[in-house]
Amino acid sequence: MKNSQRKNPSGSETNGKTIETGIQQMQQVAEERQLGLKGDYLNLLLLLTLYFLQGIPIGLIEALPLILVNKKVPYNQQAVFSIVYWPFSLKLLWAPIVDSFYSTRFGRRKSWFVPVQYGIGFFMIALSFTIDYIIGDTSTEEKVSPQNVVLLTIAFFLLIFLTATQDIAVDGWALTMLSKRNVEYAPSCNSVGQTMGVLFGNTVFLALESADFCNRWLRSTPSDTGIVSLRSYILFWGIAYLIVTTFVMLFKHEVDYHKETGETELNIIETYKMLWKILSLRTVRWFVLILLTCKIGSAASDAVTKLKLVQYGLKRQNLGLMKLPLIPLQLILPFIVTKFSIQRPMKTFYLTYPMRLLVGIVDCFIVWGTTQAINTEDRTFSASYYVLVVLVFALQMFAVYCSSITIWAFMARVSDPLIGGTYMTLLNTVSNIGGTWVQTVALYFVDLLSFQWCPENGYFCVVKNATAVNMTLTNVTVDQARSPIVDGYYVESMICILIGIFWMLLIRNNVKWLESVPRSLWRCKK
Repeated sequence: MKNSQRKNPSGSETNGKTIETGIQQMQQVAEERQLGLKGDYLNLLLLLTLYFLQGIPIGLIEALPLILVNKKVPYNQQAVFSIVYWPFSLKLLWAPIVDSFYSTRFGRRKSWFVPVQYGIGFFMIALSFTIDYIIGDTSTEEKVSPQNVVLLTIAFFLLIFLTATQDIAVDGWALTMLSKRNVEYAPSCNSVGQTMGVLFGNTVFLALESADFCNRWLRSTPSDTGIVSLRSYILFWGIAYLIVTTFVMLFKHEVDYHKETGETELNIIETYKMLWKILSLRTVRWFVLILLTCKIGSAASDAVTKLKLVQYGLKRQNLGLMKLPLIPLQLILPFIVTKFSIQRPMKTFYLTYPMRLLVGIVDCFIVWGTTQAINTEDRTFSASYYVLVVLVFALQMFAVYCSSITIWAFMARVSDPLIGGTYMTLLNTVSNIGGTWVQTVALYFVDLLSFQWCPENGYFCVVKNATAVNMTLTNVTVDQARSPIVDGYYVESMICILIGIFWMLLIRNNVKWLESVPRSLWRCKK
């Protein structure tokens, strides 16, 4: 009895300490919630700035194809230039290297961020002094040689490679730069910052580079050139990169997240082994096949439509400005689509996929309508035409979001939580590859499928710089007058849509199976 009596006070004391600790933790959580963004305002501003700068090169590579169209660059050369998108799709290949090799003294993320971002800045400055030689005056229709298109591709491929590496470092740093209570704001910083950067690299640049736009809206004395040129714009942002990087290097210190939390991490060999284990799963292999092929049906619509609109008379700066009304929709749509697809994401993906095929048909009518709606005297369009194009772009955005967000939701659902970062990164990389390869192929085949009539000789002929494949099908005449008969864009669009319909029939059962199998079949064996 005496022994039991002696133990009771000790047990009461332990229970009291447990209750006290729980109360303290609840008070700490409540205090953190009350703090909100306090202490993280500068970190949020810095992240927005870094993601904004990241969007500038991406916006520029979206604007350059529109410039190349005005310079009569054939679509097989546009396909060559589309290779510049590949580094963002393949960054998983060197992401483990960025995560594994660093200086603990300088900082895990700063070890890569600072030299890479300095590299981007100096590269853009050097590129600004050579871009006029490569592409010529962007305000004229002076042709760009195939050799210069290759040079342009190499230059911007290297620039986007550096930008993708910077993205790896910033994504990792974002998770430790913000306090734990505010870390969920990191994806928002990525989305908002990069969207604004792309806007400045694409739409704002095209507007300020256009003499027509500047003469009409920004200055009283007309000029033959815009306020900026491609050379000066690249130079300005190259200097901006150097200034921001210097500021970060000197004044921003990094916290070692793994040292603070005691978390373990995979080394570079273990990471690559884990990726192979994931790809060895039967469910993942089928899902990867879907990710690599699902964008074939909309390939022509996604990759070629905007270029055709510019080719047939729509000014490239106006095309950029028509994206502005879509920004609110771009911010709202993810929440709407997520709400209605969270229960059965793959089923929603499959049921909304025909909308993407329908958009391909609508785009064909819009491109054809552009050739009919243009005022041949002053090369302008009516207000109703612009409204119609914006509405079609909105429909296309809705269709794209229905596909992409449902796929992302399914990825999040099936990813193994023990290796969630590696799992999600792998699936996202495969999804990006599924978009880039079809874009390159779609651009290449536009000229291949285009035919013209040579009235002097009375036979079919192909466009200049056509590939050897369709030269064997037709007689080649490049010096005489030619009348377009078949635009390869329309042929390719119909082929893509038919492939899309056939694809839906083939993968229907696989979609049902992937969503119905138990989660255990998505897990790697330890």
